[in-house]
Amino acid sequence: MTGNAAVLNGKAVKLPKSQLPRTKKTVKPTQNQQLRRSIGNDNLTLNGNRTSSNEASDAAYRSELIAIIDDLQVADRELNSAYQELQQKLSRLDFGSNEIKQHLIHAQRAWIKYRDREAQSESHLSSGKKDKLQSALDAKARLTEERAKLLQRALRDEELVPEDDQIDGAVSNYERSLRLEEKLKKTENELNQVYQQLKNVITSRRSSMEGQEIVTDLKKAQHAWRNFRDKESLFRSDSTWGGSMQGRLMLAAEIALTRERIQTLRQEIELWDLM
Repeated sequence: MTGNAAVLNGKAVKLPKSQLPRTKKTVKPTQNQQLRRSIGNDNLTLNGNRTSSNEASDAAYRSELIAIIDDLQVADRELNSAYQELQQKLSRLDFGSNEIKQHLIHAQRAWIKYRDREAQSESHLSSGKKDKLQSALDAKARLTEERAKLLQRALRDEELVPEDDQIDGAVSNYERSLRLEEKLKKTENELNQVYQQLKNVITSRRSSMEGQEIVTDLKKAQHAWRNFRDKESLFRSDSTWGGSMQGRLMLAAEIALTRERIQTLRQEIELWDLM
């Protein structure tokens, strides 16, 4: 007998949907909630990063993990709130609403992939009291908090592209675009140099097999970041949607994001030098 049938006078009768018994919906816990609940287990795993049974049974270690996960959950809530509010705000625009909302959605999805790849890459920076799991969670919480703050700035209509990366002055629009393209090219060259330097540092401090694994994770993070940068630059240029400045503002956003990435990779080089 199927779930939508009942027995009446010895015969099976199909019930209308309105009379079917209601089943309680189960809410699937998030990855952070699942991880928090499993802290008492002998083994904890996140993105392939596993703790040892001795670590997982240590009260101090569990307490530290819970604190990091709690920070991540707070940042997640702030990010989700800002993201939803921003979508609602964009829906009320007089023009370009659907296009700009799509730019935000694509940028956000690309950012999530970048955040997770970057957290996995930064997990290899674990040293001292922190293991790979803690380092990955720390990175994920930091990146989530930074993203939440940026979307909150967008809600307040603050400029998302630094003025330093915009070309002003008594020059034509064409000349401004050329200057921005040249500036982006130089910034890209600097990024490639720093990126290669980081790969060299990694391979010089780890065995061949381990070094290649770490470099592979770095490459995945870098690829995800480039995809995010392209989509994020388009979203950040939407403050002048449809105007003549949008193309230049998009170039300026690419420059700003590339500079941020250079700074991140330089910091990782410094950390590798300390290990």
